[in-house]
Amino acid sequence: MERISPTAGIIFAIIAFLTMWLVLGSGEKLVPQVPTESSLDPDFYMSGVDSIQYDEAGKPRYQLFANQMSHFPHNDITEITLPHIIIYRENGSPWRLSSLYGQILPAGEAVELWEEVEVNYEPPDDKFLKLATDSLRIFPRKEYAETYQAVIIESPRGRTTAMGLQADLQTNRLKLLAKVRGSYEGKL
Repeated sequence: MERISPTAGIIFAIIAFLTMWLVLGSGEKLVPQVPTESSLDPDFYMSGVDSIQYDEAGKPRYQLFANQMSHFPHNDITEITLPHIIIYRENGSPWRLSSLYGQILPAGEAVELWEEVEVNYEPPDDKFLKLATDSLRIFPRKEYAETYQAVIIESPRGRTTAMGLQADLQTNRLKLLAKVRGSYEGKL
């Protein structure tokens, strides 16, 4: 059996020590780095959106069209560009709402629209209603909408302005909250 010389043993011990020092003592762990997504990044993105929500009987309740849609999991909000919403009614013409931007709030309970918000209602009797405002919060399941911003309402009878609005889209009742002014055309 061969014996290792004391010099060879010392060299072997120094090499082992240096190897251990390089591997363990450099301060870096040899764990593979996995890229992580920011919690502020969207978890899904869609373009050319056309989504229909149905009621329990299988009839369309409301429809959403959008240029783009991005969902953010950290707050469960979905941002929308160029949203167009149609709220169908069991008895009556649908309400059509659009804007430049919007967002769907958590659990889809409400939709907020802002910048160039327009609401149109066109029943078959040509008594249209057009509403314009800077922002609007819609509760599609309740068929209700509200804003505390300035509102302009146009119809065949005239033009009305107000500060704030509550709208029951099922019964077509609009409650103007403050500073209401109107001009009306009478029939001769």
